[in-house]
Amino acid sequence: MPKEKPFLIKIDAFYKKPIEDIFMLGYVLGLKRGLPAVSDKQAIMLWLEEMGLTEDDYSISVAQQIYIDVKKTYLKINTMETTLHERRLNMINALEEAKLILSENQK
Repeated sequence: MPKEKPFLIKIDAFYKKPIEDIFMLGYVLGLKRGLPAVSDKQAIMLWLEEMGLTEDDYSISVAQQIYIDVKKTYLKINTMETTLHERRLNMINALEEAKLILSENQK
């Protein structure tokens, strides 16, 4: 039976978001990466236009709040990933240092 991993990242909060909200996050983040001068609101409006949605279908103010909420969830998960990665690197560095100390002591 597979051994349980010592690190678990709970990303279910992110995946419980409606798919169009996740698409909007990806679209806005991608657009802002390519065009940093574009505001969140402008990027969201472009996404709504791209999807063929009107203010009646998807209110811009609601879309902005959803974007902020999904982004917070994404950043929280991303930070957890980074923290785990840093811990792994620290453990690897500590092991390398221990190997050096052991090899010096054996000489």
